[in-house]
Amino acid sequence: MLNIKFGFRDNLIYKETSLQPKLIRHEKPSWYKNLKKRIVVNALPFSYDIQTVKSCPSFVDMFNNGVVIYAPTDIKLFYDTENEIHAFKLPYQTDNYKIEIHEQEQFISHLPKENKYKFIFKLVLPLAVFTDKGVSSYQYNYPYGFNNDFEVLFGQFETDKVHEVNLQLGYISEKKEITITKGTPLAIYVPFKRSKVKLDLFNLDNNKKYKKIFETSWFKLNSKFNRYYGDL
Repeated sequence: MLNIKFGFRDNLIYKETSLQPKLIRHEKPSWYKNLKKRIVVNALPFSYDIQTVKSCPSFVDMFNNGVVIYAPTDIKLFYDTENEIHAFKLPYQTDNYKIEIHEQEQFISHLPKENKYKFIFKLVLPLAVFTDKGVSSYQYNYPYGFNNDFEVLFGQFETDKVHEVNLQLGYISEKKEITITKGTPLAIYVPFKRSKVKLDLFNLDNNKKYKKIFETSWFKLNSKFNRYYGDL
């Protein structure tokens, strides 16, 4: 088991338990929590039973690992695309809780024109993150929250060495001004053990060892799928 720890740099926010980071398995999106694992589809004159994504391994694992980071206050962001004017507002700012600007030349100016990011605001949160030696953390946007105003950029951090928590908020809204309300899930942190990756390529049909492993795992997944992931 990998441990991840968060230290608060603001006592008022620390005391408000609803704003404290939480394991994502306790903070899944409401649409996912309300979804049944199996549903009946009525396509007259027939009806049939199907599995939903709530039984899909990728969804089950995604909503079973990681820690959710929340907006500690209301956050107002402004960006005028035509005039390239930006602005922001927090209820209060300190050295531990503030917004900084990610210059266009640092990132957005070099992206294809089809990219969805208009501007990047860097939100420095009153949190410090810690992991054991050799353990880093992935940072990614809160999954399937269906937010059309902003998106936290994906990142990877050596959280055993770098402890400040700052989120790069990509402004994607068609509106000139947005408000991220207090308590909004912003990002997920997932710890992982660092290691070098070695790549091997082969024809599976000619490799008896891995062909057997694949066929065995495929059989187990399809024959015991519901029981295994139902237990999770």
